[in-house]
Amino acid sequence: DLDNFFAHENHFFPEAIAEYGKLRKCTTKSDYLDCLDVYFKPSFESPVVDMKVFHGAVFVNANAPRFSSTYGAYCRSELNEKIRKMAQNVSRIDLVLYIYKDNSLRAQTRQDRGKGYRIVVRENTTIYKDFKEFMRDDANKIELFEMISENIKNIDTNHCSIVSTIQGQIVSNKQFDS
Repeated sequence: DLDNFFAHENHFFPEAIAEYGKLRKCTTKSDYLDCLDVYFKPSFESPVVDMKVFHGAVFVNANAPRFSSTYGAYCRSELNEKIRKMAQNVSRIDLVLYIYKDNSLRAQTRQDRGKGYRIVVRENTTIYKDFKEFMRDDANKIELFEMISENIKNIDTNHCSIVSTIQGQIVSNKQFDS
């Protein structure tokens, strides 16, 4: 009997995403990856690349202040050191810092997340204790991103160009011919 012979292949859902004959309900995104380990051997080696591009807000949130007491010190020491380390094996790094417009889809998403605490970001301003709340305010991000872009001009790397923007203007630690 052919139906009986191929019974193991006649499931409604593929076995990789099925559990007890039903579609597997994953509670976290990482649960989906577990079933793929059978088919793919994960590699933890970084690929060789010439350039890296970073989303500014994600980069800053992933590298929240740890040791600095002011925003100026944070940009000069913690962020610049992180960028220098990333620049060791590439020829260019782009740090994409978005302009926050009021009438955009991103504005609605940010509004849904809630408004953070507004402070004026200057070199000597003390870092606000709840950095995630600080990053929820668009004006805080704009001022911090401007400070980061200004500091990028001063990062000394022998071979790597670091490029970013300030209010639509391109800034870099290297001079480019136009």
